[in-house]
Amino acid sequence: MVFQNIKSWWNGTVTPYENDPDGAGFIIGVSTDRHWTSSATRAVWGFVKREWKWVVATFLAIVALLLAYASIP
Repeated sequence: MVFQNIKSWWNGTVTPYENDPDGAGFIIGVSTDRHWTSSATRAVWGFVKREWKWVVATFLAIVALLLAYASIP
């Protein structure tokens, strides 16, 4: 149940394009509507996937600074 909810949140809802019945043409395709938190999470995840070396180095530097600060009497 929880996994299904997370999956539907991550993927969003897929809706087909609606054509005007009186229109001269038609459009084939679908539209994916995601929650804004899903889009933000996808953006952060994409950045981490591309720039993982910088993320790891920055994280380690921050941890080292915190440890150095904590060791000051």
